[in-house]
Amino acid sequence: MKRGLCVGLAIAGLALVACENSPNHSEKPTALQAAKTTTHWYITEATTLRVEPILEERIAHPHEARDTSNWKGVMFRGDRVTILRDNGAWVEIQKESGATGWLESEYLLAGDEVMQATVVENVESYVKRASAQPEEKKLDRGTLLFVLSQDDTWTEVNVGKGLTRWIETSNLVTDEKEIAVSKSIVHAKWHTKHEGAGYNGRRLEKVLDKYPESALVNRLAEEVPFQNLRDMGYKDDPAVKAPTP
Repeated sequence: MKRGLCVGLAIAGLALVACENSPNHSEKPTALQAAKTTTHWYITEATTLRVEPILEERIAHPHEARDTSNWKGVMFRGDRVTILRDNGAWVEIQKESGATGWLESEYLLAGDEVMQATVVENVESYVKRASAQPEEKKLDRGTLLFVLSQDDTWTEVNVGKGLTRWIETSNLVTDEKEIAVSKSIVHAKWHTKHEGAGYNGRRLEKVLDKYPESALVNRLAEEVPFQNLRDMGYKDDPAVKAPTP
């Protein structure tokens, strides 16, 4: 009986060793593997939505003997998507509108457990939690944030593609209207940089109509050309403080 027990223990020990030596044992799933159980993802920085999962601007037309554009649009920080399939570096996503396309997986953040937030003042940010020295440049008011971890004093936030910072929790704003205006600021800043700020006047009008009490209206107005503000009749509007021309 004792001999049989010893053999049983030896077999169990070998099984345990085999399990511990298994290459997948204790390995943390990658972000894309987690897609199987994640409902939606957030875009962390503006990027191009592609027809095919390659960076080339032109691709072969599927039905004609010519090249065609590999561009389906621009995805913005804060856009929410679902993953249809992935090939590692690229993922095919579906937008909330139903449109699909490919983008680089490094622009995605699993969003099921992530809270969105913003700040209504320029605030100090830190590379490390509770570090003595904040970064020289403050976090700009109206920045769209994704909350990764939090306690009563400190909050870890995603501020861009693969970029995290720590801010004091008391500075965090989770009001839905301020988050909505923050997303308008995201779009406005992109248009200012890439396509000109002319359209931002209409964007400001929409925000003033829907969220007139927002603390971030003035930040959005900074992305509107001064002449446009005057033409819009907001020169003396107390809700909008026109930037210096």
